[in-house]
Amino acid sequence: MLARLLAIAAVFAGASLVVPAASAQSRVGTVNGVAYDSLRARPLGDAVIAIVGTGRMTTTDSMGRFRFDTVSPGLRTFVMQHDALDSAGFTGISTRATVSDSTTELRIALPSFATLWRTACGGDAPADSGFVFGSVRSAITDRPVAGALVDLRWLELRVASEARVVQRRWHGEARSDSTGSYTVCGVPLSEGIRIQATTDSGASGLIDLPPREQLRVQRRDLVVGPVASSATVPRGTIVGLLSNTTGGPFVDARVLMAEAAETRTDREGRFVIRNVPVGTRQVEVLAIGMMPVVTTIDVVAGDTATLALSVRRMTTLEAMRVTSARQKRLIDGLEERRKMGYGQYRDSTQLRGTMVSTLSDFSSTNVVRGQGGKFNVLFRQGKDYCAATIFIDGIRQPDQEEMSFLYPDELAAVEVFPRANLVPMRFMSGKTQCGVVAVWTKRGIR
Repeated sequence: MLARLLAIAAVFAGASLVVPAASAQSRVGTVNGVAYDSLRARPLGDAVIAIVGTGRMTTTDSMGRFRFDTVSPGLRTFVMQHDALDSAGFTGISTRATVSDSTTELRIALPSFATLWRTACGGDAPADSGFVFGSVRSAITDRPVAGALVDLRWLELRVASEARVVQRRWHGEARSDSTGSYTVCGVPLSEGIRIQATTDSGASGLIDLPPREQLRVQRRDLVVGPVASSATVPRGTIVGLLSNTTGGPFVDARVLMAEAAETRTDREGRFVIRNVPVGTRQVEVLAIGMMPVVTTIDVVAGDTATLALSVRRMTTLEAMRVTSARQKRLIDGLEERRKMGYGQYRDSTQLRGTMVSTLSDFSSTNVVRGQGGKFNVLFRQGKDYCAATIFIDGIRQPDQEEMSFLYPDELAAVEVFPRANLVPMRFMSGKTQCGVVAVWTKRGIR
């Protein structure tokens, strides 16, 4: 399936070619072309266009136009590269054209979503979902893995009434084929997704895929490593360099992984994570006042994987305006609690990265990672810790597991009250023995 998906790009581009009759007046021709992104329905400016085997290349203008003069007539292959192609999982788009000795008009384009959907999933493309595709490889042999289970999970919250939030857990899965390729169709556009590949004896890390409402196609290649006791799992090392917006080193940032102990960047902005289990792993970088950085890396046994990352400051946006009566009551209540000064608050302009990084950014919280992407939020209570009571859209949750299905882009605000005596009456429920984390989703205030 993956091979078909990649191959269709060249077919689609080639179908757009128009070659006029040759003129006997000239030995060389001109190629006028347009680069187009059918996924986003717009021309591709700043795309690199090359003629294979000639060493000639050019860059498209803001309207996606390009031109080659003095091209020898004959069959030529044109290749297009652009960041927009990379984000959709394509390394490049190519097409072959017979260049005449006059003027050849060429259109090279990324296929439309409808075309990609028909190839990957079959039938007509839906309006409210997309698909995830990629490949699964072995961290030991670097060969494709057939029969791997690729599992996707997400949580959908819907407000049934002012007093009730309906939660639905969704699950999608696929098996990799003989080439290691997989496709999962019907994936939501506005939800954060968690993806993992597993076999009978191996697994990748649990990877977060952010919501991508504008781009309905996502590619996520996964590398699986052996799952066994800590003494026998092959391991590697991650070495990274973290820079600030001016290119200088960023010091004392937190570097987090689910499979390794936390570390920090040194005075040169460098960090080292040792004894990392092989496979695709997720790395998070946190620093006060900076946007969280979340990235993935493939770790190979006995080798060193390198990362070059940069951080930038959070941008404070204009406060959210609310219009409905219910929204106003909710926001007014939050503002009143904020003025009391008992808790800590973040609004949607300050929530980035993953739920783990978002909750870890509060000075009073201790986030402990568990298995399968789950985590627990703890508050210090004397010499010990207690588990926070969780509210989602004003509804107390029976446990903390529901938070692992959320993504910061889905949230309007988070309130943290680290001790029982600081918890407002709004969140009092029975005998509150510990602090409270109150999460408000954007859907919950619509």
